[in-house]
Amino acid sequence: MNRPGEIEINAWQEMLGDMDGADNWSWESFYEAMKKSENFTPPLSEVAEEAGLTWNAGSFGNSGPIHLTWPGYTFPLIHEWLVAAQSGGVANSRDTYGGENWGSYVTTSSINPANWTRSYSRSGYLDPLPPRSNYDVLANAHVTRILFNSSSPQNNITATGVEYTRDGGATKLTVQVNKEVILASGSVGSPTVLLYSGVGPKDVLDAAGVPVISELPGVGQHLQDHLSLGMQFTTDQETAGSIYASKGPESTDPKFLSFVNSGVAYVNASNLFGSGATDLVSETLSARDQYNPNPGAADVSAGYRAIFETTANKIVTSPLGVVEFLIGNTDDGIVNIGAALQHPFSHGSITIGSADPMDYPIIDPNYLANPTDVKILREGIKLIRRLSQTEPLSSSLTGESAPGSQVQSDEDWEDYMRQNVFTEYHPSSSCSMLPLEQGGVVDANLRVYGLSNVRVADASIPPISFSAHLMMSTYGIAEQASNIIRAFHNRPVIAETSLAVNSTSTSSNVNNTSSDVPATSSTSAAASASSTADTNNANPRWTEQSWSPFVTMAVLVTSLLAL
Repeated sequence: MNRPGEIEINAWQEMLGDMDGADNWSWESFYEAMKKSENFTPPLSEVAEEAGLTWNAGSFGNSGPIHLTWPGYTFPLIHEWLVAAQSGGVANSRDTYGGENWGSYVTTSSINPANWTRSYSRSGYLDPLPPRSNYDVLANAHVTRILFNSSSPQNNITATGVEYTRDGGATKLTVQVNKEVILASGSVGSPTVLLYSGVGPKDVLDAAGVPVISELPGVGQHLQDHLSLGMQFTTDQETAGSIYASKGPESTDPKFLSFVNSGVAYVNASNLFGSGATDLVSETLSARDQYNPNPGAADVSAGYRAIFETTANKIVTSPLGVVEFLIGNTDDGIVNIGAALQHPFSHGSITIGSADPMDYPIIDPNYLANPTDVKILREGIKLIRRLSQTEPLSSSLTGESAPGSQVQSDEDWEDYMRQNVFTEYHPSSSCSMLPLEQGGVVDANLRVYGLSNVRVADASIPPISFSAHLMMSTYGIAEQASNIIRAFHNRPVIAETSLAVNSTSTSSNVNNTSSDVPATSSTSAAASASSTADTNNANPRWTEQSWSPFVTMAVLVTSLLAL
C-alpha cells in the first residue's frame, strides 16, 4: 500500500477551480480521509533491521479498520535494492506516506500482524457489523442499468431504481431508490453502468442502440492506466519462490506467507533525462493536440488539454515519480524488476457496442499512443539495467535473462517494450471529476452532471493518474464520499471509521426492497472492475484482490445507514 503525493493531489484540486466542494480534494483534506481507514503497526524489529526500513509513524492513521504494516518476513535483496538505488541516484524516501512519495523505499501492505493474514475491505468494514434488517449484500448480482423518472427535468433527472440480474440477464430485479444511487463499480464498471443506463456520449449510445437519457460526453473518456515493462535476472540467492517450492517448514509459516514484493522506487523525470527533462516537457506540450484521442468532442478535448497540461507542467517538472520500479523475488531462482509508467499522456476510453448490459464493454486503453510515454518507459527500463549492475544488488544477480545483452539501442528497447508491456491493473479517470465543459462526469461533490441523485465514488473519478497503487487513494475516496454524503443529508461526519464499524446504526441497501437510504451499486458480486490490491506475494493461493467497488461499498455501508 502506498500513497499518492501532495503535489498531485493539490494539482487535482486546482483543476476544479472554484467548484463547490473543491476543498474536499486538497491534500490536507484528502490526506486525512486516507488515514481514516488505516490502522498502522510498525514492522517486526528483525524485519526492519534486515530490510533497512525507516518510517514516520505520524504519517499513518492508527484507528481505522484496515491494518497496514510490513510483511513478517524479508530478504537481504530488499536492503540491497535500497542501497543500489541510492548509489544509482534514486535517493531513499524521507517520508513517502506524508506527501513526498518519491524515491526508493519499502512499501507497507494490508496485513493484519495479529495473524499475518490479509486485511481488506470486507474483513475491516463489513464482517464486524452485527446482523441488520436493512443490510444485504447480494453475491453474484450484476447491475444492468440505473432506472430514471422519464418526466424529470432534462438537466436534473431523478434515478428511481437500480436494475440487476443474478442469472445472466434472464431475470431482472430492481432496487428502489428513495434518496441516492452511489455508483461504485470501478474504472471499468462505473462508466459501463452509466452507458447502459443511457448516460454518456450521444454518438456512443446511438451506435449501441441505447436510448439517450442524459447526454454526457465525458463518460468513459480520459481513461488512464499504469503500463509496465519488466526485466528478469537469475540469482543464486534464496528467494520467496525457492522457499515456497521447497515445501519445507518455513514455506507454511504465516510470517513467510505474508511476504509481498515491496521494494519500490518512484523515479522522477530528472533522474531519467537529466537536464533533458525540460526539453521533454517542451516537446510534449508542442505536440499536445496531435495525440488528442477524441478531437471531435470539444468538451472532452478541453479536458484532455487540461489533464495533459497539468501532467506536463505540474507533475513531470516536479520530484514526483513518472515511473515506478518494483523488485520481486517470488519465482525460484529469479529476480524480476519492472518499470511502470505512472502519468500517461496517452488516454483511452470505455465504450459499449450493444444495448445488452450482459455484453462486455469495449476497453481501448490507447497504450503508448503518445511518444513521450514510450520515451519515459524506455529510459526507466534502461535505468533498471544500470541499477542491476550496481553493488550490492549486482552481487546477488548472476545474469540478465530478459531482455538480454542483445538489447542495447533505443530502438531495441522500444521493440522489446511493444512486445512485452502489460497492465498493472490500475485504470482510473474514466468518470473524471472535472468541470462539465471539460468533459467532466462528476462534480466535486461526486454528483453526476445532469442527474439529481446519482454519485460516483471509486477510482474512476480522479482526472489524473497517481504515482501510487490505487488502494490507499480508493479508500480515501470512499471515506471522503462518506463525509460528503452525510453532510449533504445533514448528518454529522463520523470522525473515526473504527467507531462506525462498531455502530449499531450502520447498514447497507443493496436488495430488492424499498429503504430510505442510498443504494450502493456494484456491477458483480460486490467485487468487480478495477483491482487495487497488492498481489505480488509469495503465496500463490493468496490471490483474492481488494476491488475498487468493494472498497467503496464497504466504507459507505459503515457510515451511511444512519441517514
